[in-house]
Amino acid sequence: MSISISIDRIIQSFFDNKKIQKEQIANYLDAVAMDSELLAECWQKRLAEETNKKSQNSGSNTLEFDTYLKKNVSTSNVIFVSRLKHTYTDATIAFRGNLDKQFQELFMGHLAELLLQRNKIKEEFDAVAHAANTFYLIGQIDNPVKVNSLEDLVGVLHDEAAALKVLARRYRVTI
Repeated sequence: MSISISIDRIIQSFFDNKKIQKEQIANYLDAVAMDSELLAECWQKRLAEETNKKSQNSGSNTLEFDTYLKKNVSTSNVIFVSRLKHTYTDATIAFRGNLDKQFQELFMGHLAELLLQRNKIKEEFDAVAHAANTFYLIGQIDNPVKVNSLEDLVGVLHDEAAALKVLARRYRVTI
């Protein structure tokens, strides 16, 4: 009794598996791009709320502003940041050599920049919270953080998120 396997069937099976694998990678890239956009939107919202809250409390010595910032900034983007950090560390395993090296380096470069800028903006917001607390405790008026610098950092987050989205779309077009 012999088993006959068609060479056409083997080739077709190989291509089907490759297509499924490419689709999974495309979904993975799309998810990273979505998390990046959500992270940028989260910080945009926090900046708007901080600016609004600060203008409402100008001239008012209250610890409420400090509490508000610490609570909202520290918890608002934890999920997105956590997923993006894990993505960054696990990407080589997830991509398993199935992405063009240049494309993978470009994608990972934008993801790294997004995470670095997120850390910068978090430090800036922490400085705002600290300044608000210091103002309340000792009456210091100096605020070491300018809203423009926060807006610039949020803009960079949006730029990197947009770059990741474009790269994810570019990859999807190729499958």
